[in-house]
Amino acid sequence: MDISGHYKQLFQTYGDSPQACQWSSRESQRQRLAYLLGVASVNGIQSTTKILDFGCGTGALPDFLLDKNIQAKYTGVDIVDEFLDCGRAKHPHQRFCKQFDIEPNETFDYIFISGIFNNNTGNNELFFETTLRWCWQHCNQAIAFNLLSTYVDYQELDLWYKAPEQTIQFIKSEFGHRTPFQMLNDYVLPRGAIPSEYTVYVYKQLTQ
Repeated sequence: MDISGHYKQLFQTYGDSPQACQWSSRESQRQRLAYLLGVASVNGIQSTTKILDFGCGTGALPDFLLDKNIQAKYTGVDIVDEFLDCGRAKHPHQRFCKQFDIEPNETFDYIFISGIFNNNTGNNELFFETTLRWCWQHCNQAIAFNLLSTYVDYQELDLWYKAPEQTIQFIKSEFGHRTPFQMLNDYVLPRGAIPSEYTVYVYKQLTQ
């Protein structure tokens, strides 16, 4: 699957909208972002907090932060040039770039990943593991991401699902058995659907 071409086509069709990032509605997109931001509930997000939006799309996260009057040092990365251009146009004081523009020793307090693991590309396990390893190396506080669960009534062929217990196994084996994490599978998205996904927080440093 040509992910970049897929999202370029969606952007050409839908413009700056949740549908361009393959979300069904703005409400569901923003609700997912709210759950991801919950990882920072202990330490909070301040004007000096550095956050990385991995797979930033058209900039829905900085839109959300602005609406909530939350200030932070934001960086968004994506593989789609049109998404990055759209984000820069809306938020000229924030940083939008490609992943390879991130310096090897650059770190962020929080890294957020929403929806980038959902498409069935044929190499999902490798992409999932490589992405989390890279984010772990560039993270100071925590990573928050979401995944489609295998515990559903049916599975779409063009989507990728991962069992929660496999995600836990990867976290513990890759980042250490003492690595604290939290898994949310108790939320219902708009339309009252039975949860078909889960959100995971992996803490590198947790200050009480």
